[in-house]
Amino acid sequence: GNETLDDFILVRSDGSPTYQLAVVTDDHYMGVTHVLRGDDHIANTNKQVLLYRAMGWGIPQFGHIPLILGPDKIRLSKRHGAASVEEFRDRGILPEALFNYLCLLGWAPGDDREIMLQNEVMEVFDLKRINHSAAVFDQQKLLWINNKYLSMLPEEEIVSYVNNWLLTQGLTVPKKRSAAFKLLLRLQQPRSQTLVELTEQLTVFFNLPESYDAKGVQKYFSKEASADLLLKLSDAISKAKPALFNDIDSLESLIRNFAEEQHVSAGKVIHPLRLALTAKIASPGIFEMMYILGYSEVTKRLESAVQFIGALKNQ
Repeated sequence: GNETLDDFILVRSDGSPTYQLAVVTDDHYMGVTHVLRGDDHIANTNKQVLLYRAMGWGIPQFGHIPLILGPDKIRLSKRHGAASVEEFRDRGILPEALFNYLCLLGWAPGDDREIMLQNEVMEVFDLKRINHSAAVFDQQKLLWINNKYLSMLPEEEIVSYVNNWLLTQGLTVPKKRSAAFKLLLRLQQPRSQTLVELTEQLTVFFNLPESYDAKGVQKYFSKEASADLLLKLSDAISKAKPALFNDIDSLESLIRNFAEEQHVSAGKVIHPLRLALTAKIASPGIFEMMYILGYSEVTKRLESAVQFIGALKNQ
């Protein structure tokens, strides 16, 4: 095919080689035998084969695979988000999760597996199973896979990461509270999509966020019945023995008995209580959260919530 190719440039006027000559020379002297790259290189491959022949060198086996596209079906680029592995790392994506996800972009093992460790991929990888159509980079699928890997991380690894992060925030866990903090960590681990999200969720252990969830305020603090229940609960908990907070089951009994006394379902108590203690409408189990926070912190946060509700009424 010389007649179908243009007379392409090999060396620029300043004496520097162009990509075509440089890549062929580089691959030859590195002993490259197989070249697998994006299908945007198909046009280059024909030119490079001619260069290998002209040099009298052995021609590698070439393979071309579809490109990865963004959600808009346009070639993946920086405008679609993270552009380097460092950026994914800074977002809290684990290297094993990113590897797993990238392997499944345009390739499949032939069964329903989606979580695959590196050695498992190496055992079954086959070029014949690469898709012919372009793959779309799905951030949500990456986060789903990252959540699975995050859930599997051994405690010592996750504790080491979290403690380093806490130091950057000027936070430390008191030794006598370390067991409670580790419980919160275990509870939040499977609920988090990234390491960054996990660490952000752990700050509830140290302080309440600056503002309550707006929808939660509308649903649980603005309604007279919910606000009244929280006021009574705050009073009941402040009168409870601090020793109750040494046992999760005792705390559950306290809340459920209170709900019975008020002739309401436990949920009517739990939802405003969760908002008062975490400023959110979703959290790990509320009885575990009470145990984790401890008597003095729970009573303090309930008092703050009651004051906030009082201010709402006066607006």
